[in-house]
Parts: sequence; structure tokens; C-alpha cells
Amino acid sequence: HLSHSEYPIKLAMWDFGQCDAKKCTGRKLNRLGYLRALRLSQAFSGIILSPVGKETVSFSDRDIVAQSGVAVVDCSWALIDETPINKIKGQHHRLL
Repeated sequence: HLSHSEYPIKLAMWDFGQCDAKKCTGRKLNRLGYLRALRLSQAFSGIILSPVGKETVSFSDRDIVAQSGVAVVDCSWALIDETPINKIKGQHHRLL
């Protein structure tokens, strides 16, 4: 069991608040200190796992992950058209 300070990569999340807060793994990881919550206006320099990614994560992303980490977009697929994902700032969007 690793503590959040020993975790090998940086983790972050944009939470659109569209899921059940009691069942949300992302929110739990945030509460436990394993990831940081990002505001919509905040940019992220690592890999961003999102529904708007054009490529899958690959071995060639290894250096980006090691240096800058991974962020996820936590949203509901049922509400994807109403979610302002295009406002998320970052260069390395990948498919979920």
C-alpha cells in the first residue's frame, strides 16, 4: 500500500460532478490525497484521458507520464454533449 506521497506518478482530475458522489472513485482518490482536482481553467501538461482524444495511450507516452503525470475527465457519457470538455487545456489528449 503506497501513501499518496510515494505514488510514482502525478494524478489529476477534472470533475464535472455528474456522477454519484458516494460511488465516485475519482472523488475518493482526491479525498485520500492521491490526485488533485483541477478547475476547468487549469491547464495540465501530462496525458489527459478524455472522450475527445484522437489517439490511444501508447508506450511512446511514457516520458510524458513520468514527467508530468496523467489527468482524467470525470463526466457522464449520457451528458457528454452538455459537458464543456473543449475548455480543458492541454496538449496530450488521449482516448479513455
